[in-house]
Amino acid sequence: MAYPFSDLSRLLDSNILPNSFEAQCVQHIVSKLCGQISELQSQLERLQQQMQRHTAILSPIRRVPPEILGRIFAFASPGRLDDVGRSDLLNLSLVCRGWRDASLLEHQLWSSLRIKPSHLDWAYGDVVAWFRRSGALPKAVDVDAESWDECHAPIVSRGCQLVGAGLVKLLSEGPGIPPSGTELLKSELLHALVGPP
Repeated sequence: MAYPFSDLSRLLDSNILPNSFEAQCVQHIVSKLCGQISELQSQLERLQQQMQRHTAILSPIRRVPPEILGRIFAFASPGRLDDVGRSDLLNLSLVCRGWRDASLLEHQLWSSLRIKPSHLDWAYGDVVAWFRRSGALPKAVDVDAESWDECHAPIVSRGCQLVGAGLVKLLSEGPGIPPSGTELLKSELLHALVGPP
């Protein structure tokens, strides 16, 4: 490195005390070097980001067929999905288009739900749309009733949360959920809600 203001080379390999002019020159050089280092670090970070993006193109997960990826999602799924499980599945399908396609190909992911009857009064359309993604697979619903005490059959009391219009509509008009696929509903209660088969 050339030193335009003074010959500082004699100071680099010795313990000689610099004079005030030499000290100013060294401070100027250190400041300039810090700026160059900062620029190089920024450039290095940009290059590392580009390298990571390009390396991701070669990731083995990209070579997994969507049918296999969908099966992996199904094995990782807890079965009948409650609010948290549904949110997890939807988030998984938002990772990228390939993962969304893989999740939609795996009809088993969309064939069962665990729901609260009160949710059906405002989310009936969402539930029906969910089950449509299951294709021709049998559908199943776990009804998560907080209290069965008020749901006496053959007479269902007004306090029973299962008497909501959404659940009745789902069971009577919904996407082909057979009574056998409606777990946690006793047959007498089911008949009281939607009538005999």
